[in-house]
Amino acid sequence: MPSSSRLLVLPLFAITACTDEPPAPDVSNLSITMRWETDGTRSVDIRIANPDIPCESESQCESAPWSLTVDGVVLPTSPVTCISAQDNLFGRIPKRCEGGSARLILREDGAEDLELVATSDGAPNEVALRGIRRKHVFVQELPFEGGAPGVVRVDDLALVSDVYEAIYTRPSAGELHDAAYQDGAHRLQLSPFNLDGGTYHVQIRARALQAGTTIAVPIEGVLTVGP
Repeated sequence: MPSSSRLLVLPLFAITACTDEPPAPDVSNLSITMRWETDGTRSVDIRIANPDIPCESESQCESAPWSLTVDGVVLPTSPVTCISAQDNLFGRIPKRCEGGSARLILREDGAEDLELVATSDGAPNEVALRGIRRKHVFVQELPFEGGAPGVVRVDDLALVSDVYEAIYTRPSAGELHDAAYQDGAHRLQLSPFNLDGGTYHVQIRARALQAGTTIAVPIEGVLTVGP
């Protein structure tokens, strides 16, 4: 009879372990990064800022799925995975977690603001990136002339970083890719190499700080190149 009782208990334990629901990740805090890609598109990386789930009894754990929409479009997301703390010959290895991310290439058509909604098992986390698709135009303060850099100003952005890519174009001429140099929070210096005199349309692939997030932002305008 005792052996029969043990046979009943062991299967019940196995069933209980297999029916445990995977824990839901906490999506209340998102980390968002924007960057310029080499082809001139802008990418947006969205990550759960502190990926973590309970992982006490298993050596490796995976979260339940979470969902993310951007401008109403559902994006694929990766689960949060954790490896519990373990002891080995060299000592104790702390718990490690990763994942909980999504990525998209920004479409340039659409509303100025980018609307993100992350959902897990709690209330949805709604995040708005304001003015992502807004058109920013610089004003020329000084032309590029006599070897002295041209200076342009853009008042509605707080620029970050030091060097950006600048693309010069004009009708019947090709493109020139050169650099633009930050000169304070709102000014840029332009010193195009080997351009004939005239006026050029310039797109600057800049980065700016907005509500604590660094965004990739295009700035456009016209620069005069003198002799």
